[in-house]
Amino acid sequence: MMQCYKCSEPISGVPVPLWDGHDYCEQCVGDADPELVAYARSHDVIAETLERHLVRFTKILVFVVLFVLAVTMLCLVPTGWLFVVLDWLPLMLTATCVVAFSAILSTVMFLFFWSEGVSHRESFPRTVSVQGGQVAVKSHETVESCPLSECRWYEGNSQEDQINWYLPKRQAILFDTPIGIFAIGWTAEAYGFWKAFLTVAQIPHIARPGNLWFRLFLGTMLGSVIGAAVGAACGAAGLILSGDTQWMFVFTVLGAFNGLSVGGLYASWLIVPFYMIRDLKPIWFSSTFCFIGFTIARVLGLEIAIAVGIGNAILGWLFMRDILRRYHANRTGIES
Repeated sequence: MMQCYKCSEPISGVPVPLWDGHDYCEQCVGDADPELVAYARSHDVIAETLERHLVRFTKILVFVVLFVLAVTMLCLVPTGWLFVVLDWLPLMLTATCVVAFSAILSTVMFLFFWSEGVSHRESFPRTVSVQGGQVAVKSHETVESCPLSECRWYEGNSQEDQINWYLPKRQAILFDTPIGIFAIGWTAEAYGFWKAFLTVAQIPHIARPGNLWFRLFLGTMLGSVIGAAVGAACGAAGLILSGDTQWMFVFTVLGAFNGLSVGGLYASWLIVPFYMIRDLKPIWFSSTFCFIGFTIARVLGLEIAIAVGIGNAILGWLFMRDILRRYHANRTGIES
């Protein structure tokens, strides 16, 4: 006689086939959600689709503008304070540098996040489905899949799924898979079915991670302070050796930038590894660090700028390699 996969008791009546590929008794499934019994018997797959019309360009624009303004102000205030207190440059020149830095930062961030928002919209409609023990995520023309046994879930809000940043926040189930974190359960009925199914199928239910945005803010601010301190120490050494006061300015600013970037990425990994982290390449991070290092150090001369750019590129490559290693180790630990 067939046995229930959960309670291991013989199934006396008609078994309830769930989408993990196993059969269950009506008692186990009904205890989780009585309506799931009939739904599972009449559906070969459990799936949920988010349509493209839900994401409007105005929502993307408002989100990006507010986000960029907030981050720019967070960078503008400590940078301006640092310039004024340390009195490296005349006040008008300091103001000009801070405004120029903020304008460049906000423009680059706006273009990046706008393109990200548009690309997110183009990935709709997105369907998350489970059938035969396999999770499939179909976005526009691409399909990714992974074993259900390698997944876990927790209850949170829909915007913890990156693609939903441009949609209204609501309660959702966060499906943490090797191919990304996806919000499911957009209606009360779907929420109940997904929760009951994942519970009966004994997919690991984890505690909701801590506040990502607070940790991200804390990580970036702490990283920038530590980076600025390390940079100032390097600049002081250059000042002692060369007598050029610009060394302090260059290396403090460069250290703050490096710390801001690295601190933010490490804070992101420590809470919830962003879906895009797994696709990042160390060479991209390295190239950005090289360009920033070269640009900031250009005032010290071409030879020094090239050396600083190469050194910063190596630092960027090492940091990104370590973050990716930690990310993959974290996923391996989950799967084992």
